[in-house]
Amino acid sequence: MKVKLYSKDNCPYCDKVKNFIKEKGIEAVEFDETKNVIEVRKFGGMQFPMLKITDEASGEEQGIFESEVIIQILTQLFNK
Repeated sequence: MKVKLYSKDNCPYCDKVKNFIKEKGIEAVEFDETKNVIEVRKFGGMQFPMLKITDEASGEEQGIFESEVIIQILTQLFNK
């Protein structure tokens, strides 16, 4: 499983998720802070942050939006 957080500068919701990841010591999350709108739109969204989870075995991808939902998912995935 590969996990990537797409975010942008000056975004309080992005900062909330990034701070959670740092506070919990979750090292398995890759960060993309390039404002990658193309990747976000691929999952039908128009907002940041977005968490992309890729199943490396099947190649299946999932895009998750909303900071609170992202934090819940990260908590479940990494038992934090």
